[in-house]
Amino acid sequence: MFDLCIQQTDAPPCSGPYLKVSPLASGWVEFRYVDTAVVARQWHRKVPPDAVTARFRAFLEQLHWVA
Repeated sequence: MFDLCIQQTDAPPCSGPYLKVSPLASGWVEFRYVDTAVVARQWHRKVPPDAVTARFRAFLEQLHWVA
């Protein structure tokens, strides 16, 4: 399995805040916004497969990553 890392700006990979989307062994998907090196302070959610699209759209809207 692989992680998908999504970054808003055109910059070297993982050089700034990014969203990491990871499939879990349970079948669920974890969303983690890596904006600090302190794992306990990073925003994260675990969602079932049928909620992935809605969670991704909500994340984009919350951070205003879409025009």
